[in-house]
Amino acid sequence: MVIKHLTGIGYTEKNILQNINGFENGVGISLSNLVEYINSKVDTHKYKKFHGITKDKLMVNITFGIRLAKAASICGVQGDRKYGYAYDTKNHYIVVSAIAEDQSAVTVMDPWAGYVHEPQRGIFDLTDDQLMHGYLSTLVGMAY
Repeated sequence: MVIKHLTGIGYTEKNILQNINGFENGVGISLSNLVEYINSKVDTHKYKKFHGITKDKLMVNITFGIRLAKAASICGVQGDRKYGYAYDTKNHYIVVSAIAEDQSAVTVMDPWAGYVHEPQRGIFDLTDDQLMHGYLSTLVGMAY
């Protein structure tokens, strides 16, 4: 999603998984390897990764990425239906595509949500607290 947004070139999931370093079926991919792959495909913005940051820093990073760099942020979360996510999952990446002016809410895109019959087809809103709960529930990190 972020590569297509920044370059206009869409890659299939199969193509990405065949060409990304460190992918292990059933385990996934580390944020470091994901960022390395994205940065190898994108010239206009180089993603930086962060781990263990506060909610304020998370929201500032997302704001910077979207408003100044014109690049969606990537956030590792543990999805939980009771906290507004489309389904329950562990160590999963979502793309944050928009943020409220006061940083109190975000719009996220989750390509996997469509596979589990999420009616908004993988695009939904979360409050800053909901996003932070998902972020703190796993130690995957974020990148912008």
